[in-house]
Amino acid sequence: MGQNKLEIFKREENLLGQVSAIIATTRKILEIYDDGNYEEIPVFRANKCRTANYNNGDAGKNLELIWKFHHLSGVNSSPVVYDNVLYFGSESRYFFALDFNSGTEIWKFKTGKEVRSSAAIHKNTIYFGSFDTYFYALHLKTGILKWKFKTDDWIFSSPVYDEQTVFFGSMDKSLYALNIHDGSLKWKFQTQGWIISSPAVYKNFIYFGSRDKHIYCLDKHTGALVWKLKTKAGIHSTPSVYKNNLFHSHSMVEGGLEVIS
Repeated sequence: MGQNKLEIFKREENLLGQVSAIIATTRKILEIYDDGNYEEIPVFRANKCRTANYNNGDAGKNLELIWKFHHLSGVNSSPVVYDNVLYFGSESRYFFALDFNSGTEIWKFKTGKEVRSSAAIHKNTIYFGSFDTYFYALHLKTGILKWKFKTDDWIFSSPVYDEQTVFFGSMDKSLYALNIHDGSLKWKFQTQGWIISSPAVYKNFIYFGSRDKHIYCLDKHTGALVWKLKTKAGIHSTPSVYKNNLFHSHSMVEGGLEVIS
C-alpha cells in the first residue's frame, strides 16, 4: 500500500472511531430506557422534547371556520393556546392575545421589530423573542412587561423552559439560559453560526442545531458541551427526542433527515 493510501486509511479509521464514540456517548446520555416524559405543555411542538405529539383525539374532525382575526401584516409565529386564550406574534411588531372562542383581542404588546418566535408559557408568564434582538417576558393576563433581555442579533428560535430556566437561541450564534423569574443570565454557549433552531430538553441535557453544520448536546445546568456532531449542512430545524432517538433535519437543497440513537 502506498504512503498516501495508508494515510487516507488511517484518517478514515480515526473518523470512524470518533463517530462510534459519539454514538456510544449519546446512548449513555439517553440511557437504555424511555421514561415517557413527554408531558404536554404550552410551548412550541407541545413539550420539552419537541415531539409535536398532542393528546387530542378529536383534532382534525369536522373542521369549519369559527372566526378569523383580520390583520394587515403576516403571521409567521406559531400560536400557542392556554386557558382559552390564543397567543402569537406578527410581522407588525405586535404580540397578540386573543379570546380563543371569539377571536376578540384581549391585549397586544409592541416590540421593536417583527416577532417570528413562537411563545412558551410558564405559570403566569409568557416568553418569546423578537427581531429587535430582545427576549421578552410578559404578564400572561395583561401583556405588561415583566423583564426583557438583550442579545446581539435577531431571535428566531422558540424558547423552552425547564425547572427555573428558559432556553433559546439567537442569530448572534449563542444559546442562552436565563433565570425564568428575572431574566438574569445563567450561562450562554457560543457556536460558529446562527441559531435558528429551537432547543429541546431531555433529562439533564439540551439539544439544538446551528448554521455551523453541527448539532449540539449541552449540560442544561452549566452549558458545558457534552458532544457535538458534524452534519452536511446548516441546521435550521428543531430537534426532536423520542424513544431514545434524536431526530433532526438539515438545510441541504435535496433535504436530509438524520437520526441519532
